[in-house]
Amino acid sequence: MDKVKQTTTATILCLLLLFLAGCGTVKESSASSETNLVQRRNRQDSPLNAIAQPLAGHTDLSLRMAVEATYGDKTLPVKGNLRMRRGEVIQMAFTALGMIEVARIEMTPEAVWIIDRMGKQYAKVRYAELPYISNVLVNFDLVQSLLWNELFIPGQKNVAASLDKFTIEPSGTSQLIAPRDQKALACRFWADGNLTRLQRTRLQLGSAFSDWTYAGYLLVGDTRYPSSVSATVQTDSKQAAAKLTFSNIALDNKEWQTRTNLANYPQITAAELLSKLSFLK
Repeated sequence: MDKVKQTTTATILCLLLLFLAGCGTVKESSASSETNLVQRRNRQDSPLNAIAQPLAGHTDLSLRMAVEATYGDKTLPVKGNLRMRRGEVIQMAFTALGMIEVARIEMTPEAVWIIDRMGKQYAKVRYAELPYISNVLVNFDLVQSLLWNELFIPGQKNVAASLDKFTIEPSGTSQLIAPRDQKALACRFWADGNLTRLQRTRLQLGSAFSDWTYAGYLLVGDTRYPSSVSATVQTDSKQAAAKLTFSNIALDNKEWQTRTNLANYPQITAAELLSKLSFLK
C-alpha cells in the first residue's frame, strides 16, 4: 500500500511540474519604477483594465481544487487545495481519500519545492533543473499570472503600468490581445467581446506551446474568477493536459502556512525523485 501511495505522489508531482515547465520565459527584466498613481491612471484609461489584474489589491487567493491530469494514455484524478500569496508562494496540496495529504508543491520566486508528505522527504528544484524544457527558465511571475487569471508580458513584472504595450483586434466573437514586442516566448490572449474576462491564453516557444482556457466565472468579492481552468502542454514528442475545477474560492484568507516546516524531512535530489517515474522517460 505504501508503495502505491508513493507512486501516486510522485506521479502527481511530476505532472504538475511538467505543466509548469511548459511555461518557459526569457530572462526577467527589472521591476518597473512607475508609481502607483501612474499605474492606476493607466488601468483607468486602458480598455484592458478589467482583465489586466482582476484581483489587484488582493494578496491571497485560496481554492479547493479537483484535477484530472492526462499524460499519454494515463489519466490521474486528484483533489486538494491551491493557495497563493502574491509575489511569495504558490502552494498546491494534494489529498487522497479526500482527507489524507500525500504531497505538496511549493513554488517561490527562487525554486520549486516537491514535498512527499507520506514518505516525509523533499526535493528542491531550481527552475533550470526542470525536465523536458532545456535551456529555458520557468518564471514564477508568469505562472502566478496564469493562475491569478491575469494579462502578462513575459520577462516583465508590472503589467499594470504597460497596458499601452498591447494590441487589440477582433477575432470572431472574441478580442485578440498580444504584446506589441514579442520576445522568444510569444504569448496571446483571447477575451470576450466586451473585454470583461479572459477566455484563453497561449504561450509558444518555437514548436512548443501551452494553452490555458478559463470558463465558469463566479462572483468572488468585487470581481469574478473562473471555476474551471484547462491547461495543455504540447512539445514535439510529448503532450500533457490537466483540467482544474475550483470551489470554495476565497480572497485574502491569511490563515494558512505559506511554507512547510521541513526540519524533519530529509532532502533528496530531483533526479532521485523523478527517477521513480519511469513511464515519463
